[in-house]
Amino acid sequence: MLFLLVLVSSVDTAEVRTITVSPFTTETLIFSGFAGDTFRGSLSISGGSGNDIDFWITGPRGNTVVNLGRVSGTATFAFTAKESGPYTFHFDNTFSWFSSKTVSLSFDKTQQSSIAIDPLIVASIGLFVIVAMVLVFLYRVRGSTLKRCPSCGAGSIFGIRTKNCAFCGKAVCNKCVPTWRGSLSIKTSPESASTSASYATVGFCSNGCFNQFWQKVLDYPMNYHIGPDVDNLHKNWVKVWNDSIVNVFTTSTPDIINKELVTKVRLTAQIHTERFVAFPWLDSSGKHTWMAQKSYSKACLALAQNLEMCGRPLDAAKVYERLRIYDKAKELREKEKYIMVKKTDISVNLNALLQQVKDGGIVVFYRCPHCGGTLKISKNTSAKSLKICHHCGSEIEAMDLADFLKTTLL
Repeated sequence: MLFLLVLVSSVDTAEVRTITVSPFTTETLIFSGFAGDTFRGSLSISGGSGNDIDFWITGPRGNTVVNLGRVSGTATFAFTAKESGPYTFHFDNTFSWFSSKTVSLSFDKTQQSSIAIDPLIVASIGLFVIVAMVLVFLYRVRGSTLKRCPSCGAGSIFGIRTKNCAFCGKAVCNKCVPTWRGSLSIKTSPESASTSASYATVGFCSNGCFNQFWQKVLDYPMNYHIGPDVDNLHKNWVKVWNDSIVNVFTTSTPDIINKELVTKVRLTAQIHTERFVAFPWLDSSGKHTWMAQKSYSKACLALAQNLEMCGRPLDAAKVYERLRIYDKAKELREKEKYIMVKKTDISVNLNALLQQVKDGGIVVFYRCPHCGGTLKISKNTSAKSLKICHHCGSEIEAMDLADFLKTTLL
């Protein structure tokens, strides 16, 4: 098989050494080398009257490869290693009786190696270059007919992959929007006995789209869906959370561009479970995201308002306290104290009025001020049974009942 030999050269870090050679002595420095390495350097000598020293270099077998003889002042040398092994640099000052010599040595070692390359590789590289040139030609000649990003105009011979913003539906590529400005996880397939649910991520092309999307989610009306049920607040909120997100996709997103996404989101709400929720509201640390926190706080406020409308001021006050709306909680508690005093003052009057209904054999129908349900008042009705509406469970003011009975009995 034929191979091409390619010589590759690399220069090592320069070696710099300084040694002192005493009278009547010889000093040596040893450096390793490989066959083909080239040594180039210089030396500078100082000391004594002649600033001189005898200098030579021997190879791995002891053979002399460089012999400069007696060097005075400065000198240069160069040689190419014939074999691999240690190369010894000799500095001889045996001719001097009294003076030490200081020698500064510096040299560079250039390594050369050969690489065998298969001709098939060379041919492949050439073919790649030709194909690349053809593609460049096609891009310049036919560039106007290629698929491009509709936002920034970036194009490719093979087309360019785009992604759609979850809010505005705008198609963007990785060049104009490298990363989403915000994202939302949606459940794409339900879990089974052996597998977990699958989730996908949709994103927003700008901070404006991200903020507008979540503002619409938070603007979703909650009072009707939350109701006055304190015990099922979280359950009702989860339903509102899912419905509010689906509502934004189905009413704000261009159906033509994101029709597939809208269908997927509708399916997500249908496969929601307690373990694998439709739209996760916890972050990676297990804490509620800021959007979920705001949504849940709004749900709590709706619950408090509904409780207040149903005549349950003390329950409403507890929710207001949880929301840290202390002024409103105080107002409701003080109002309840005032009502309790009024109830005590008129309890005898209410019983007396009911007695008149019994004595006269009258049947009266009273409508609950909260839900509008009909309450029947007859000779079998007690004051205790009239305190709570059996339709909605709201508390009925005794004064309202007393006023009504007074008007009826006139």
